[in-house]
Order: sequence, then C-alpha cells, then structure tokens
Amino acid sequence: MTPTTISPLPFELPEKHGNTRFKSVIQMIPVTLVAGVFIILVVLNPNIVGFDNLEAIIVSAVPSTILAIGMSIIIAATGDDVITGGVDLSLPNQAVLAAAVMALSLGHGIAFWVSLLISMLVALSIGVLNSILTVTLHMAPILATLATSVLVDGITRKVTSNKRIEVHDATVIAFRDNSVLGIPIVILAAIMLLFAAHMLVHHTTLGLNMQAVGGNKGFAVESGIRPNLTIACAFLIASICAGLSCVTLLSRASGWSTGSEDQLLLDMLLATYLAPVFSRRGTYTPVGACTGAVLVSALSNALILGGVDNSLIDGAKGLLILVVE
Repeated sequence: MTPTTISPLPFELPEKHGNTRFKSVIQMIPVTLVAGVFIILVVLNPNIVGFDNLEAIIVSAVPSTILAIGMSIIIAATGDDVITGGVDLSLPNQAVLAAAVMALSLGHGIAFWVSLLISMLVALSIGVLNSILTVTLHMAPILATLATSVLVDGITRKVTSNKRIEVHDATVIAFRDNSVLGIPIVILAAIMLLFAAHMLVHHTTLGLNMQAVGGNKGFAVESGIRPNLTIACAFLIASICAGLSCVTLLSRASGWSTGSEDQLLLDMLLATYLAPVFSRRGTYTPVGACTGAVLVSALSNALILGGVDNSLIDGAKGLLILVVE
C-alpha cells in the first residue's frame, strides 16, 4: 500500500470534556509554580529582569532548548507514554560526546565545519543504535536509551580522560561573543533551528506522519504509514539536534568540561514535559519545548541570583518533572 500523508487529528481518541479540563489544570500546575517563584524572586531582586540578565537567561537556555526540540519530535512520533515511547535519555550524553569530539578535532587543527560534521556523525551513530534497539529489537525506549546513555558516557570519559579541553577556534568564539543587530549569534542559530523543526513537524509529510503514528499507531498503519521507519527517523533527527548543540556547549564554556550532562538531562526533561502547556491542543511541539526551556532557564537563573544552593535547584527541578509528568 502506498504511504499517505494524513493529519493526526482523526487519530486522537475523544476525551470527556471534564477529563480534558482536569488534565489541562494538572498540566498548568508546574508552570504556575515556576512562574510564581520567578515573580517572587523578581520582586525581591528586580535586577533579574534587567536586559543583560534576560539575554543571559536566553543564551543559557539554548543547549537545553535544542535537546528539548529533539525530544519533542521523538514524543510526537512515539506517543507521550514514558514507558512505551516518548523519551531519549541519551540525548544529553550524545551532545556532550559530540562536544568532546569537536573540541579534540579543533585541537588537532581540523576546520570548524569539518569538526562539526564529524561530531554530528558521532551523535547520529548513537541515534542509529537507539533506532535499532527500539524499532528492530522492540526494547522499551526508556531502557534502550538509558543503556546507550551509559555507553556514551563511558566513551566520552575514555576519549577525554575526564580532562578539560580548551577551545580557541574563532567560529566558536564568535558564537559566544558576536551578535547581529544586537542579537547574539547563538540565539539566532537557535531561532533558525526552531523554525526548521516547526516546519518539519507541522508542514512536511514526515512530520505529519510522525504525529499520526504518535497519535494512534494502529490507524496510521491502516492508512499506509510505515511506523517503524517514521519512529526511526524521529530518533535520528533528535540525534542531529544533539550533534548541533555541541557548538553551543563549547561556546558557553570556551571548551569542553565534564559533568554538564546531568544538568542538561534535568533541563531537557523539564522543558519538554512543560511543552504541552504552551500548545493549543496540549501536544508536544518544538515551540512549546523551546518556551519550556527558557522558562526553566529563567527559574534557575533567578534561584541562583537569590542565593539558593545548586543541589536544591536540581531537587526542585526533579520534583517539577514528577508533577508535570
């Protein structure tokens, strides 16, 4: 049967109006908590909403934004059940490994764009592995990506020896310091990626097929869509996002350092699971994930300026993930 492009709307099972309203209220709880705490901290310290600090909030949100975009695409294609679909725990470690590979490549005199391509291929290879484990071997995504996350972490430690790698490449520095019309280049790059992801999910055959498979896999199969191929593509696209994020990680820290993957994982998960709140239909979208990432970054920034210990901040994020999910 010839594959066809169909809207995911018919595949959404109807819900009772009361249940839908109750679900919407529950989804709003974490956003309300985050916004409430942020407002209180702003009242106590108005400098939080100063222009320079707001710019710093957005810049610091870029790496988790890119990863959350990738996660939202996976959820769109696999559904929002954490156990049977909708998660890739390896994305932060993919990004960190890609950053390490790029830092090493630049250190050996390889050109920026060639180093970026190599790094993206490394991340993409992990996406291929995830696709095989989940689609071909039918492993639960949460277990498969947890396993690959541990594998990638081990590889990263091996290739870097857990030592900081300085990066002095002019293009990486430009991502950190330069701006166009007053907007930092790293933010412009994130906006371009967000636009591309939005167009992919909502205005391409592949994107609509992803939403169809994620909405109701059985109906998608009956309509001629190949769900396994569609889901595999989602994992590969998410890995491409992880590969691209390596530039932002290197520019933010002026090199590669160990330990950033844990923070990225928390921020990515929380930003992604906040995404439905910012969608008219309560679905996971790249724009919603981006909005969630900026909100999470704003909360972290405000709490840090308020003198809250980092471990308490991470604990609060973990609790919010439990609430929102």
